[in-house]
Amino acid sequence: MGDIGGFESESVELETEEAAMNEFDQQMNRMVLEANRSAPRDNRHVNADIRIPMNLQKTTGEEQPTGTIAYAVLLKKGNKANIKHIDVPEDSEFVKRMRRREAIEREERAQLKQRTLQINRLQIDEEMQELSLERN
Repeated sequence: MGDIGGFESESVELETEEAAMNEFDQQMNRMVLEANRSAPRDNRHVNADIRIPMNLQKTTGEEQPTGTIAYAVLLKKGNKANIKHIDVPEDSEFVKRMRRREAIEREERAQLKQRTLQINRLQIDEEMQELSLERN
């Protein structure tokens, strides 16, 4: 039977278009799943070492109990920042971790400083050699 008023060709076109759309949807779903698997997870690491703005720092005349370390906690509600001062026992796990972390950071800064000084010395030595070669 042939083409009756173009209906057969239209139905074939619709079928191929639907098949193409289904294939596109499947490929898009695969790409989204793969992107979700390979994307790094958004683990929000909170920086626990935020410096308190000078205008919010208030020194209280209160005496700190012995065996404790004073910490300031910055609390934000909307645009308003408040500071709460707390005394943490020196033998607490929090203080131990903070001291370890500070020691590691000091060591890293010292290593970085030494590397920087070493690079500067090498650059100065190279410049001196170049100058001595130019003079000769």
